[in-house]
Amino acid sequence: MKYRSVVRALASLIAGIAGVLGSYLATGGGTAFVGVPATELLVEYSPAVVVNTVIETFGSFGETLLVLSAATMTAGAFAVVGYASLVTGARAEPPYVGAALGSVLSALLALALVGSLLSSFGVAVGVLLVLLAVPERPGPASVDGTRRHVLRVGAAVAGVGVIGTLLGRLGGGPTPPPSLDLPTETELAVESRLDEARERSFDLPDAPGLVSEIGEFYTVDINSATPTFDAEDWTFFVEGAVERTVAIDYDDLLGREADVFAATLRCIGESVDGNLLDNAVWTGVPVSDLLSEAAPRGEYATIHAMDGYDEVVPIEGYLERGLLVYAMNGETLPREHGFPVRLLMPGTWGKVNVKWIDRIEITEDEEEGYWGSRGWNGTAPMRTVAKLWSAEQEGTEMHVGGHAYAGDRGISEVEVSIDGGESWEEAALSEALSDGATWRQWRYAFEADPGEYEVVVRAVDGEGSVQEGEEGSARPDGATGWMSRTVTVE
Repeated sequence: MKYRSVVRALASLIAGIAGVLGSYLATGGGTAFVGVPATELLVEYSPAVVVNTVIETFGSFGETLLVLSAATMTAGAFAVVGYASLVTGARAEPPYVGAALGSVLSALLALALVGSLLSSFGVAVGVLLVLLAVPERPGPASVDGTRRHVLRVGAAVAGVGVIGTLLGRLGGGPTPPPSLDLPTETELAVESRLDEARERSFDLPDAPGLVSEIGEFYTVDINSATPTFDAEDWTFFVEGAVERTVAIDYDDLLGREADVFAATLRCIGESVDGNLLDNAVWTGVPVSDLLSEAAPRGEYATIHAMDGYDEVVPIEGYLERGLLVYAMNGETLPREHGFPVRLLMPGTWGKVNVKWIDRIEITEDEEEGYWGSRGWNGTAPMRTVAKLWSAEQEGTEMHVGGHAYAGDRGISEVEVSIDGGESWEEAALSEALSDGATWRQWRYAFEADPGEYEVVVRAVDGEGSVQEGEEGSARPDGATGWMSRTVTVE
């Protein structure tokens, strides 16, 4: 009896995992993935101390841990359903009643969670194949019997992978946003900015140029899967403490005079040696135009997004320099970067540059936004940072390089040490882009005897302030310290 219970429990657990895998493969990990509801629960109800500890300890990998935790919770729910079904099926005469029952009940549970037939079918297939691989009435334990069970379950999981992948191809992922037909004048402005960046970029191995490719630009948000919204359903409001409420739709936005500009985004939660820092050429409409129409009576703005995210910024110095962005590097803003529209305020931390924006609520009193209530200060001044991303030996010389950023203060100098910070030399800087709130590249070459060298880099902002050397955590207003890397000269 004990052996039977163990076999059923293990089979149910594997079936639960297979069900989650089937859903993931069928939906491509999109919003219909069955693990999404559990992820949203964890994000919404986890104590701030837990969320912050995960971010500070694991950095960007924390998001992966969150999704894995949610998937484990969901697999556990399917495992309970599967075990109960196996126990029930063991008392029935027709064979494999338990497997069929577990598959149907798991599919119904998945349908209730995400409302997707494709996702539910993926779950049903995963649960069914694994439970079918387990005998309804396990016999006494034996080496041969256990080996047969393992092989059958392994084959079932492989089958889940094949069928789930086929379902995913049949179902397809979210359609990319439609291409924009930008006015000729706007297209020329975009090309001018991109050409400027190409001409001024250093060729650094393992590092982007002065404009990051869209597919390599970092993404951070509160969602386990990229939300999918349609432009035709988008309406934007400026409301709250205003003289008059302003409302525009997507076509109205595209019909307004646009600005084209380069700007760098940096995540406030990244470590000094992290890679959540990128630059692009953006196209959008100044928020100040809409604020003028609304005539605000308050000093603060709560920025709302369609995915439930919100942030709070002052109007003066922040929102008044914002833009409602709808294109990135001359292409339609990708879904993962906020399609149909995002807010971008050059020189500010990424957390307040809200994606999928649909409403700005003007308030007289300052409130706390999503991350503000969790102890993060998105309106703090941008920390100066120099990144060391590239190291390559050419002959007897070691070439190192990277990027430096200080928000709209700009970068005036980057210094490099090859002896752990004992002495410093000035690095070569790429020519600054026309727009102020962008990064600059740096590079430095040194000739040295074979051996290991601790290379340290620091930046000086446009106001003459040297990057802070003391190491400090990212919370609440950005990490501090100098980035270092041990390089080997051969």
